[in-house]
Amino acid sequence: VGVSVLLSDVDIVFFQDPFLALYGDADVENMSDGWDDDSVNGYTHELPLNRPHEPLRLLRYETRNSGLFYLSATNESLRFVKTLAVRVASENIWDQSAWNQESFRLAYGTRLAAG
Repeated sequence: VGVSVLLSDVDIVFFQDPFLALYGDADVENMSDGWDDDSVNGYTHELPLNRPHEPLRLLRYETRNSGLFYLSATNESLRFVKTLAVRVASENIWDQSAWNQESFRLAYGTRLAAG
């Protein structure tokens, strides 16, 4: 393993040391698509409809963004990246969707968690 990685999209600008914002308590840390403290961990959005039934609801429980992340040099991070590489190469899936799914996927049976 041996190498930790900070990856960012080209549209991200750092005005200070980004490592100051890391908690350092996880193998994988990344930014969120949440825009405030309430939405950072997911949110429910309601769209009122002109119908007699309830409004249309969007439940978004995955707000992690793969545009900025830090991977610690651990075997768990390496397994996470390898799992993502296989999925993106073999499935018709958006990399950020795979990132979110694998971030939340638990271990079961003989399958290890991705990270």
